[in-house]
Amino acid sequence: MKLSLRRKTVIALLAISFASSTATGLLGIYRSHVVLTQAALDRMSALRVAKQGEVSRYLEHVADHVRLMSRTPATIQASEKFVKAFEALNDKAETPEESERIRKYYQDQFLLTLNEHGDTGTTIDSILPTSRAARYLQDRFIIRNPNSIYEKSKLLDMGDGSEYSKVHAEFHPNYLESALELDYYDLMIFHPETRELVYTIKKEIDLGSSYRNGPFASTKLAQAVNSIDSSTARDTVLFVDFEFYTPSYGHPAMFLVSPIRRGDRLTGIFALQFSPDRLNRIFAGGNPSETLGLGQTGESFLVGKDGFMRSDSRHLIENQQAYFDSLRKSGHDEKEIQRMRNFGSTILTVHRNPESIRQIFDLGTNTTIMANLLNAPVITSYAPIQIGGLDWAIVAQIDESEALEPERKFIIEAGVALAAILCLSGLAALVAGAALSRPVLRLTQAVRAFVNGFRDVRVSIDSGDEVAELAQAFNTMASEIGNNENRLKQQVEKNRRLLENFLPATVLARLRRNLDDDASTYRDATLAFVEVEGLDHLFEYFDTNKANDLLQALAASFDEVAARHGVEKLSSSGGGYLAACGLKDPIFDHTPRILAFSQELENLIAIFNAQNFTRLQLSIGIHRGPIHTGRIGRNEFVNNLWARTVSLATEIQPTLGRSAIRVSDEVKSRVMGHPEFQFESDTGVRNSEAWTLRPGHPS
Repeated sequence: MKLSLRRKTVIALLAISFASSTATGLLGIYRSHVVLTQAALDRMSALRVAKQGEVSRYLEHVADHVRLMSRTPATIQASEKFVKAFEALNDKAETPEESERIRKYYQDQFLLTLNEHGDTGTTIDSILPTSRAARYLQDRFIIRNPNSIYEKSKLLDMGDGSEYSKVHAEFHPNYLESALELDYYDLMIFHPETRELVYTIKKEIDLGSSYRNGPFASTKLAQAVNSIDSSTARDTVLFVDFEFYTPSYGHPAMFLVSPIRRGDRLTGIFALQFSPDRLNRIFAGGNPSETLGLGQTGESFLVGKDGFMRSDSRHLIENQQAYFDSLRKSGHDEKEIQRMRNFGSTILTVHRNPESIRQIFDLGTNTTIMANLLNAPVITSYAPIQIGGLDWAIVAQIDESEALEPERKFIIEAGVALAAILCLSGLAALVAGAALSRPVLRLTQAVRAFVNGFRDVRVSIDSGDEVAELAQAFNTMASEIGNNENRLKQQVEKNRRLLENFLPATVLARLRRNLDDDASTYRDATLAFVEVEGLDHLFEYFDTNKANDLLQALAASFDEVAARHGVEKLSSSGGGYLAACGLKDPIFDHTPRILAFSQELENLIAIFNAQNFTRLQLSIGIHRGPIHTGRIGRNEFVNNLWARTVSLATEIQPTLGRSAIRVSDEVKSRVMGHPEFQFESDTGVRNSEAWTLRPGHPS
């Protein structure tokens, strides 16, 4: 499609504007992505460090408190008294009614609630208390306790007048107050020898059970309790990681365990059942200030090396149903989701991305981008928790989409700005295009007018630039052409007057009537232009002297063929050879002579190639036409005839791979029906009819 200068200018300016604006926008988007990503990484790292410090300080505080409580005289005294009173209960007789109550409670209440929490594999016989003291305490502190299921700790005295009731009434109020004030779930005291649980605040079914060979001897708590003996250092505090703890109706439970000693003698084992509520408040406590910097999708949490969470997810606390739906999308088992719903907690119920967990515990502290539960990219900072031998890590993360939300806003704003810039640039380009193209258009119009004969046209442009210089050059050229035409007219007129002065009037009249001295009809001639193709290869294959000798011999052969056919050589230069027949003297069969001459040249060049191992080709153009006009300007029409002949030769495609003779329609019409000349239509010539002469062997 042909475009005007104005359109080209507008397109160029718009392209430059679009390219520069787009490049600037893309650079800005890239930089904003880098800056925002780094800012989010730094924010998550700072948040993780802050939460890590809070968690570590809190766990150390609880450990110090356990260590302190296990060493107080009150606890030492309590352990001794509870152990002695507990042992005395083994002498109590058990009635059939008591046995029935215990079994009925386990069957109709405890197991039913446990099953509702997802634990359907526990049987009544596997958890029934076996010792007499355990059954006695559970019957009175749990089964016959008038308080609700989670408020059994309110009962102070069994009302049986036993030594155990007296000891319980002495120490229980202080322990209960401490647990409530410090947000502990339970405080426990174990027998130093049998590892039976002789005291517990919560009064759950672990009361009185032996952690050496009883129903809960396989728990992590039992392992920690049984690892303590008389040689254990007094200030030892063992951390027991979360596990599903059957006595707490299957809820996840964590413990801290420490020895109780009087001098070198082990008087008991102190245990604290950890409440995750205080820990959860560190991460997502409901207060907006607690989740500052986390946005809508961010959260921080604890995770174990097994991949399960050790704290509650913020999203569970804020919107349980939405969180459950997201877990279903991530492929979580429906039973796990139901257990989470029952417990109202993600501790030990939500398993994080395994690949991410491996990365966290293999690489240690790091801040990067990884996949979340839904395999969506999240900006994450993580580090291991180095306390109490726990295989935990703390994680702070936020969805990459939310962290980079300003980038998306910037992209939209940049797009709007780019559109505005393009609109303004378009207007500016239209104005600039018009200003730049106007003088060029004026110059173009002047040239067209000059070509159409208006020799006096001139262009006035005062822009002072290259276009003004071009206009000045046009004006100078137009003036020179006009002057030359005037001088030519003067010379023609001068020649006419000279002819009139030197020629007889009768001869001059015959010339003007385009008549020959011997004929009164129009006369025409046939011209042939021969172009030798492949001379450059000739000079490549032979040295200069040899190549020149071959060319001279070839030219001499052309002259001999021309003389033999009565053809007049007009000129030869380089690879061109111009010949005519009927130009100097009138010859009736000038066209057949030229055709035969051309065919013999084809045969001649073939013989030449065979003898000299060359690959020369001939492109021959033939045309006939009048050589006189109604004026004396014979040379003008001879030149027109010559130009048409040359064009026929030069338009032959070299890809033919052979010599070719191309003739005009005037030549073909002249020899129509001649038996020695056969033609094929040729569409390779522009603006006129042309024909290709088939190869022949003229006589």
